[in-house]
Amino acid sequence: MARSPQLPDRTKAWFGIIVGVLLIALFIGSLFAGRRDTQPKENQKAAPHEQ
Repeated sequence: MARSPQLPDRTKAWFGIIVGVLLIALFIGSLFAGRRDTQPKENQKAAPHEQ
């Protein structure tokens, strides 16, 4: 009788942990990327006002 092509439970658990950590890292990275884009840049000079 042939074995079904299923992964062992231990492998499934590790795979799930790795995927979960990667998703959390992507989420945190997207939060920091959003904050970096919204912050004003300190190096930019103020635009001259036309009078």
